[in-house]
Amino acid sequence: MRERLLELGHRFDGGASHYRLWCAPRSSLKLAPNPRPRAIAALASRLGADSAPRFTATYDQHDACTVVLVRDALKVYADRNHSDNDGWPAESGCGHSRFGGRVSDKFKNSAESVWMKSRTTRRLWPTRSGAEMNGGDRVQMISSTGRLDVSQLQRRLDGRVMLPGDDGYDSARTVWNAMVDRRPAVAVRCTSSADVAVAVDFARRSGLEIGVRCGGHSILGICVPDDGLLIDLSGLHAVRVDPDARRAWVQGGALLGDLDRAAQEVGLATTAGNVSHTGVGGLTLGGGMGWLARRFGLACDNVVSYEIVTADGDTLQVNEAQHEDLFWGLRGGGGNFGVVTEFEFRLHEIGAGALLIDYAFDLADAPSAMRRWRDLLGEDIPPQATPIAWVGTMADSPDVQPQLRNRTVASLGFVWVGDPNEGRQLVPLVTGLGAPLAERVEELSYLSLQTMDDEWHRPGARRRYFKGHYLSELSDAAVDAFLSQGEPDADADRVRLPNGSLQGYGGAIAATSDDDSAFSHRNTLVEFVAATGWTDPAEDDERVEAARRFGAAVEPFASGVYVNVLADEGETGVRRAYPAGKLARLATLKRRYDPDNVFHLNQNIRPER
Repeated sequence: MRERLLELGHRFDGGASHYRLWCAPRSSLKLAPNPRPRAIAALASRLGADSAPRFTATYDQHDACTVVLVRDALKVYADRNHSDNDGWPAESGCGHSRFGGRVSDKFKNSAESVWMKSRTTRRLWPTRSGAEMNGGDRVQMISSTGRLDVSQLQRRLDGRVMLPGDDGYDSARTVWNAMVDRRPAVAVRCTSSADVAVAVDFARRSGLEIGVRCGGHSILGICVPDDGLLIDLSGLHAVRVDPDARRAWVQGGALLGDLDRAAQEVGLATTAGNVSHTGVGGLTLGGGMGWLARRFGLACDNVVSYEIVTADGDTLQVNEAQHEDLFWGLRGGGGNFGVVTEFEFRLHEIGAGALLIDYAFDLADAPSAMRRWRDLLGEDIPPQATPIAWVGTMADSPDVQPQLRNRTVASLGFVWVGDPNEGRQLVPLVTGLGAPLAERVEELSYLSLQTMDDEWHRPGARRRYFKGHYLSELSDAAVDAFLSQGEPDADADRVRLPNGSLQGYGGAIAATSDDDSAFSHRNTLVEFVAATGWTDPAEDDERVEAARRFGAAVEPFASGVYVNVLADEGETGVRRAYPAGKLARLATLKRRYDPDNVFHLNQNIRPER
């Protein structure tokens, strides 16, 4: 069969029995939903079949036809992703289709067998169940070997292998942004660093892209690889606290809430974001801003040591004395260097209290109020306080004060972590900003503060997009751009425009040397984020474009960007996140620890050539 295919002058990959066929769009096939019988007969004749093989067909959203043909051991695949002009000759009766994108999802995987990307990046669909082909063992099809035994993978793991259709598979691939709907060929729920090493080895031997999921809060959902191998760290979520040493050992799949609750049992905490179901790993590796950062530094500034599995499958202990180059890079360099399976954090005594001071202003009064708020940032604001500003349309719901419902406002104030009575010293400062529509001065526990926004950010509840910038100063023009929400028409309906937020930096963040870690832009005054969330897919283009306009309006005043809020900017965004000298140092580090760029589903830093 191989020789007969080669005689036809078409590509034959890796010895596997498969072939790709371009088919015409539905409109030219006449006999929907199946391709023309003459084409199938011609195909069978050329392959030496006694009779036309069985076939099935489906159509995708581009109206292009995808065909699967089966005859005994011969498997013939039509793959419209094939980009070379090497279809059947004209007399075969099959035309060509030049549509991009992925193969139609209408072909379903069997319980025993799924399809995966091959080493040659060809996409294949299995046509017989794995049990039938391998005596009952589960297999996966790849072009370079014909089949791959995932039962062997399971035998090497303490965790679980999950294929499409298995319990836990869908929950593993579901992420924060409901726009993301990717389907890994296989997901591995790891319970140890040894499991992670096995999964990395399996993926590399199989030619699969590797995605690493902790909390799944990336706006692009890049932790979930289409057709690749997903390393699901949710089985690694333990937190151990030593109150005397003021240390916490946090496994790589733990969420911020796991860390917060364990540390708060003894009155301790460390910088840990603002939404409790965010993953500790992703947040910390990118830097880690939170309500404690002005007092104690970023999350990455509080890491004492890491346990990491590298692209070679080695498990390393990384700290100031061991692999110190990697210790530098892991503090702000993202997930480029491996899979961190444990963090050791410094903890700090903070008590259990917090105070929220938030005054809401009508948009007409907001410019002058925000300029006064801006002027406070240069004063000696205690590090327990984080300045906050927000602009957007309030929800029309019972938990919103009546005068604010469905109204676009700007809110200004501070978040205080510590003794609430001490935090009340800031109330007169906010009162002096102007006449607000509503005032909110609320005492709450630190744990309540950390979970306050959890419901809005519930994973999978909304489709999402955001843009972000760092600002090292906040000029009058920047204030006006922020309050505009990217909409030049002041009378426009703002209900569906993105919200904008500013969070103050300084304090311990700026006091740490910029050379101390890969994290950059420590001279930032405020971090800006334009964020939007919606549920109707029909609004996707409108919502994304609005967020981009808001980001573009503020960009002229920007000094850089936080790597954890990069969206689809690609290499341009990475260059904004790191100065040229640091980026070169990170690329050198990448070459040392991941020269093949195995871990590239992230805000990627390519290895130095």
